[in-house]
Amino acid sequence: MARKPTGNPNGRPLTPLDKRQFEALCAIFCTREEIAAVFGVHPDTLSNMVAREYGATFSEIYQQKREGGKASLRRTLMKQAEKSAAVAIFIAKNHLGMRDEQTVEHKVDPIRIVNDIPLIAQEPPEEEAEDETPEEGAESATEGQI
Repeated sequence: MARKPTGNPNGRPLTPLDKRQFEALCAIFCTREEIAAVFGVHPDTLSNMVAREYGATFSEIYQQKREGGKASLRRTLMKQAEKSAAVAIFIAKNHLGMRDEQTVEHKVDPIRIVNDIPLIAQEPPEEEAEDETPEEGAESATEGQI
């Protein structure tokens, strides 16, 4: 069988990767699945396309290309921080290590437990001894059954 011009003897022709669009999508932090949907391919196919075009894995290229998006986001945040106190506080907390820390001290005197209640020894009540002699006129239980 003669080879197809794509160099792929079996299967579909290779889908080209628009590098400019791919890098723009990485810069706005799109996920692999979202980028694949834009190109109309399966996420695994996208990974293969990136490996073919860049000679590295999707993860490596994605990390490189999203750094431009981080710089753009940081630039936008810095502009907004000039006008918005909330944005300035966000930047201060997340990038300068500042915190809203409130220290509250509670001074409590130690509790002293006093056990000055005397224990009263309880003796068991004396049991009354029963008379073993039956009353007059009463038959014992064993005599009546015979």
